[in-house]
Amino acid sequence: MFSSLEIVFRPQNLPDRNPVPVNLEGHESNLPNILDHFLTYEEIKEFLARIAQLFKDKVSMEKLGETALGRDINMAVINPNAAKTVILVANMHAREWGATTSALFIISELVKNREQYLEFFDIRWMIIPLANPDGYEYTREYDRYWSKNRSPQPGGTFGVDLNANFEHMWGMGKPVDPDDRTYNGPRAFSEEETIAISAVMEEMALDTILFIDMHTYGNHIFHAWGHTPDPSPDVANSRNVAFAGADAMRAKFHEYYTVGAPSALFHRVYGTSLDYCQALAINADEKQIDFAEQLESVAYVLCGDGTVTYDKFCQIWHAKGILDKLYRLIDVDSTNLISTNQIMEFISNLTNSRAAWIEGTDPVCDENDDHVPWVVRYFERV
Repeated sequence: MFSSLEIVFRPQNLPDRNPVPVNLEGHESNLPNILDHFLTYEEIKEFLARIAQLFKDKVSMEKLGETALGRDINMAVINPNAAKTVILVANMHAREWGATTSALFIISELVKNREQYLEFFDIRWMIIPLANPDGYEYTREYDRYWSKNRSPQPGGTFGVDLNANFEHMWGMGKPVDPDDRTYNGPRAFSEEETIAISAVMEEMALDTILFIDMHTYGNHIFHAWGHTPDPSPDVANSRNVAFAGADAMRAKFHEYYTVGAPSALFHRVYGTSLDYCQALAINADEKQIDFAEQLESVAYVLCGDGTVTYDKFCQIWHAKGILDKLYRLIDVDSTNLISTNQIMEFISNLTNSRAAWIEGTDPVCDENDDHVPWVVRYFERV
């Protein structure tokens, strides 16, 4: 099961600025309350480094790249050995400070209060709390409403809308002037930030069960597609997960969220992370189906419709590099080491994808699917 969602919420009343000193020395109790004020880029960087130092067995930090101005694009990885992955990205739009604070809070909760979230132990959380550090700092110092990054652009202008710079359907809309806040860049993946984020998506395509892009301009949960009103292949699953989240937040916080595709609720959008991640999930499923078709073809050539003996079975798996291809599909990190969980997860995904392909349907998660309850708990508690 896979869902690609964009969550948009209204942040609660937090001060725009408050120069509260951030003391990261000493013990865990000296970690700042990240809800007290909006941290600067340097404070965020120190906070992440400190929490990784204090909780080495629970979380690690990875530097994904550097921005045009040399700032780090960092990612927190929690439960790194889990088989299933959730990718969460915040602050692609610089002025949406609340998204970063929310992502930092999620990191803090999953690490510091780990015992309260036992149901999330089997999830690998990959969280990028500050996807646009250059733009974020620019909004703090100069223009509170700036949304792009700060890379130099044609004509002496600055910045690209990062959430319009991903490859899938990039540039399909009307041309956008570099001065415009929705400028999508000179080409897809022209920006260091989108290169770094997409690399994570691509690497984890086979393991990711949920991708979340967090924004703060209303109460909405978007699912693919953004570029067309046509439904995505697994729209039922994505809608079920989105409605589960909306129902949970309404029940607990009395907040009402609309659910739907951006193209249906607002307008068509192109080059988004939402659509790119959805496209990657489709490609990942197709790779597994391709493998199943190849295995079926070799088996038929060697055995026809007859009985498969043990010797023939071994011959099938060693023919045309099938065994090597299987191992590479499971070893998504290219480490030459795989776990039992990875093998079982691959078999489960292969079975689901193959069944859907044969029946001409897509995997749909219903109200009894165990994919939904943990999503409900995620929205309610985190």
